[in-house]
Amino acid sequence: MSQAMQVMEKQTMSISVYDAEGKPFVGARLEFFVNGQLAGTVESSSGRAGIEAPADAHVEVRATYNEAMRSFAAQPRSATSKVMMAALHMPMATPPALASQPEARCTDGTTGQPCVNCHIGDITVRICG
Repeated sequence: MSQAMQVMEKQTMSISVYDAEGKPFVGARLEFFVNGQLAGTVESSSGRAGIEAPADAHVEVRATYNEAMRSFAAQPRSATSKVMMAALHMPMATPPALASQPEARCTDGTTGQPCVNCHIGDITVRICG
């Protein structure tokens, strides 16, 4: 006897953060919000990150460096898997390159390099630095 399995459809968002000259912005802090709640962060960002969340979730990404902040929000229009690219342009020159690999962190303190699975109530999202 087989039990019907429900497959959760997901959306994947790839984030690229650029400086005013169009170069990857190293050092920005990326915050990932799912349905209005902070899901996790990527510290020491290499200028790229990503999140995988349920297809019906509202996802917002904020990039901050010092006092500058940029954000991008996306709400999928269908239940199929989506890949969304967000280019967040920061208004200052690129800081010096960081030697460490980006670390993804959930709000409960769980970390991973380059990815971590974060839980927000009954929703699980995957954040990658």
